[in-house]
Amino acid sequence: MAYDGIFIKSQINEFKALLLDNHIAKITQNDNYEVNFHIKHYGKYVILTLSAFKSFPYMKIDFSNEYSSENVKSFGMILKKYLQSGKFVDIKQICNENIDTFERNIDFTIKSINEQGEYENFHLIFELMGRYTNLILTNSDYIIIDTLYKTSEENLNNRLSINSLYKPIYVENKVNFDFNDNKKNIYALINIKDFFKINKENFDLNKIFLNTFYGFSKTFLLDIFYKLNIDTTNFEIIYDDKKINTILDEIKKHIILSLEKPIPTLFFENETCKDFHIINLNIYNKMTIYNTTSELINMYLNLKFGNSNTNINHIKDDILELIHKYNKKLDIINSSIEHSRDFERYKTYGELILTYGYDKNNFKNNKLLCKDIYNKSYEIEINLENSINENANNYFKKYKKLKKSIEVSNQMKNEITNSIEHLYEILDMLEISNNKNDIFFIKEELNNYFKKKSNVNNQPHKNKKKINYNIHKFMSSDGIKILVGKNNIQNEYLTFDLAKQTDTWFHIKNAHGAHVIVNEHIDNIPDTTIKEAAELAGYFSNFRNENKVTIDYTLKKELKKVKGKPPGFCIYHKYKSIVIKPKLCLKELF
Repeated sequence: MAYDGIFIKSQINEFKALLLDNHIAKITQNDNYEVNFHIKHYGKYVILTLSAFKSFPYMKIDFSNEYSSENVKSFGMILKKYLQSGKFVDIKQICNENIDTFERNIDFTIKSINEQGEYENFHLIFELMGRYTNLILTNSDYIIIDTLYKTSEENLNNRLSINSLYKPIYVENKVNFDFNDNKKNIYALINIKDFFKINKENFDLNKIFLNTFYGFSKTFLLDIFYKLNIDTTNFEIIYDDKKINTILDEIKKHIILSLEKPIPTLFFENETCKDFHIINLNIYNKMTIYNTTSELINMYLNLKFGNSNTNINHIKDDILELIHKYNKKLDIINSSIEHSRDFERYKTYGELILTYGYDKNNFKNNKLLCKDIYNKSYEIEINLENSINENANNYFKKYKKLKKSIEVSNQMKNEITNSIEHLYEILDMLEISNNKNDIFFIKEELNNYFKKKSNVNNQPHKNKKKINYNIHKFMSSDGIKILVGKNNIQNEYLTFDLAKQTDTWFHIKNAHGAHVIVNEHIDNIPDTTIKEAAELAGYFSNFRNENKVTIDYTLKKELKKVKGKPPGFCIYHKYKSIVIKPKLCLKELF
């Protein structure tokens, strides 16, 4: 999806005309991930929406004659306290160096009255980065006041801790594209390209550019290469400075043109909305143009997350809220582990007391003064009312208690970490679910987390034949049946109950996706069917929009289930692989 730094730059240019120097009349927060700012503008309300919905974060502006919902949740209350009645004074993109950039970190500077009654420039930073998405409120010195997502797996090393200095997510080796000096751009590319010299088979020019410059999307770059007829898999091109200069000039030309005369456009493929941008993407042949990026975003949301997907959005909200709660538990557990980390010293105290405690010359002011075999000095608190053995045993008991506490905490940490990973997997599964039956089984799987009971969940697997698992069926070009499961429960049933030992199993490598079963032995499957089954396995995965993915395939009998893992989880060691472009290459049978 082309929600890249260039598109965001165009949005900011639109927003500035409507927001700057205008006061915030009201702030609302209707759900856990979306905040709305209502600004009075020439008799109407301009509504700025910042949605930190991790499956598709976005920002847009709408117009209304009145306020929308009065709802305000916890983060919205903090924003009201610091920002309501303030006015927007600047909007820009920032990166590691806190300079203007094409990065997907947007800094809304809002001048408002602080707790001392003085005017201060607060910063509301929108990190628009998929699962790394967050909204962060800071003071004028970029000290964090609060965040929308309080804890998350992305908040490594407490990067977003309250009262700490805000630092954008660090992206190693990335730089701003230099519009004035191609030599600087080429020098930046050199730092990345050395890695690809060793990996000629997996060479990808697109990745080199993505890993070098801020703000470029894969779609934008692919379109540049398409226009220039560049083979992105030919590693020789990285040594051709003339071609690299041509690419850099084309990028420069497109960025300048798109920002001077943006054309917000939705792009379609086979009547399906595939992408959007502010420039014409030649890789698509059907498009619809809109007046503003906000109009475009509204239409995209309607097409992508319209009424048919409302249920999915609610499930996603519940999952993200649950992940947030689990992360809070992780913080508490990590704190407990840190507090108990030096438990071994109590065992040492007990041993030293038994060794030196019987000599009165070693005592001073209720403390045992002694050294261990490494000549390290100790001062150990002693209760003189107890015997030496009792003092030693008290330390031994403390040692055992803390040791057990760490073992239990680590076990809980492992369970919660696995649960978070599982929930993210279910989020990925929701992306490839397109009917009520698929969603039904995802809900059943989630019941274990939400503690809700349903008729199916009471007896989920007692008589599997009576349950309609709605396995998706396809027929290959060679006339061989291909079966697909789109969620963990369908995958479990398809692979471990329906498939025969001699059937062939397909799955995307090292990622979440559908189990695909071909009702034929691996040695008897024609190449065409192997390719089609692999394309389906890639399409029904969270990498469906990638240009190339690796699909593993093996006999069903090679799969091994892992105790304690979610349904559908399995491991395998003997397999073959094929690299394909994900594609819905066959029509589903009904």
